[in-house]
Amino acid sequence: MVTRFPAFTKVREGRTPRESFAYDEGLFPIRIPTELHGEQIAQLAIPPILRNKFDQHLFTRLGQLEGMTPDQFLLWQGFGGTCLKSLCHMLASLNTGGIPKLPSAEYDSLSKSQLPADALEFAFDKLNVPILLKTQLRNEFGIQRVSHFIDAYETGKLSRPNLGTKTLEQIWAQVAVLANTGAGTYLKEISLDSRTFLEIIQLIREKLSSREQVIFDHRFCPLNVEFLTLEVLGKQLDLTRERIRQIEKGLVKGFQSGTLREFGWLIRRQTLELFEPSIQQLGFEALLNNTFFSGVPSNDPTMPAAFVFLDRVFYSTFTVKKDTVTINQQVQRRRNFT
Repeated sequence: MVTRFPAFTKVREGRTPRESFAYDEGLFPIRIPTELHGEQIAQLAIPPILRNKFDQHLFTRLGQLEGMTPDQFLLWQGFGGTCLKSLCHMLASLNTGGIPKLPSAEYDSLSKSQLPADALEFAFDKLNVPILLKTQLRNEFGIQRVSHFIDAYETGKLSRPNLGTKTLEQIWAQVAVLANTGAGTYLKEISLDSRTFLEIIQLIREKLSSREQVIFDHRFCPLNVEFLTLEVLGKQLDLTRERIRQIEKGLVKGFQSGTLREFGWLIRRQTLELFEPSIQQLGFEALLNNTFFSGVPSNDPTMPAAFVFLDRVFYSTFTVKKDTVTINQQVQRRRNFT
């Protein structure tokens, strides 16, 4: 049976009557199976709007919902029809086989007692997660080691809305890899310094949107594809030449000083190291024979993809002409000075 609930008119005096909410009265008062009383609400796949209301009222486990009625929930500030509908879906799922858990729930088994000592003492700053996130956790929660992160998580300091679901999943995933591989292997695997040019390019493409990938492939690094003009590429993507140029400019800025800077400047540094201090110019063939550029096609009739990238992004460092790459004089002077 479905009953119409008169919203706030019964529970708050002086409030303007709103449209009544529909709910299945068979779900209330709430009955939670005994074996589920200890389940953490933070691990359940429920809408963020409902999760936030539970967080605000310090409801962390399903057992706390036992015996509650719609009137009690509607007393919560901002708990309206959307929240009540989400709550009913949650309770209905509970009665038909359980509420799905978030992917991060699988990492909760990684307690301190189950992690090796080198993983617990591993510096949190060295985890493969965004620098801004590591800085935030260090400044706000004093997290400097993996053990500090686990302590903060288990004590609820990192519970939402402090950190989003995807953020916690990202951190836990790296902790799981660290625990499985060991600190030494983990550091070696995440290090970019040992990557080749093609491996770095693949990492770059994974950071780009599908449209940016097409522009990057045809304008910055034409590996096994043709270098296209702005006009031709614009027709393929149904964009104007000017819009393609704007996206290109954004990518160049990203490689030089933005979110892709780590990758762009690694390619620049690795290329510079191939030049002896007294050498300012090298041919394509000499560079492509190096391990860093291994696998880059050398039979391109105009210019190998690696040097298209250098020409487009680091034109102030390298001059690419015909079949040679030259270090610009000002950069060469700084290299000689250091």
